[in-house]
Amino acid sequence: MEITTANVIIMSDENGEKPLQDYLEILAETALNSHVDKVKYLFIMKALEYLATVPKKILPSNNSVEETPTTTTLEVKVDKQTYSQTFRLVKALRRSPIFELRLSIANFNWHFRIIFFPKYHENKLYYCLTFPFEKRKSDVDPTDEFRDRAYDIFKSLQTQGTQFNP
Repeated sequence: MEITTANVIIMSDENGEKPLQDYLEILAETALNSHVDKVKYLFIMKALEYLATVPKKILPSNNSVEETPTTTTLEVKVDKQTYSQTFRLVKALRRSPIFELRLSIANFNWHFRIIFFPKYHENKLYYCLTFPFEKRKSDVDPTDEFRDRAYDIFKSLQTQGTQFNP
């Protein structure tokens, strides 16, 4: 039996904190008074909703460059204005099985990422979301650091699987 949907869960980092939960709570708070932040927040929620429908077998490989099965168009409505954009939503990060969820909106100069990995537990597929960040034009790109930290969390779960408690 193939699993065709995933449970999307927010994971704790190596310090027991949940960076994605913290990020989303702050963004939800600022979205109360900011049209742009409300658009960002709703796109993230739509992307997570979509990710839950993606079977693991169609996640891109490290060799994927163009459109993948995870390229999709998302649409949100904020203050009677509709925003629709096509995203290449998932990218493999050269360290299997670590991926990034990608949202970029050029009009807002916003390039948002969430590092995640798939994990099976009790015959269920989970997409374990770890580190959120916004890419900015600078000399420092945090992608590899977060990828490596997520990989360490993944490996820890593999060796101490009983601690995985979704």
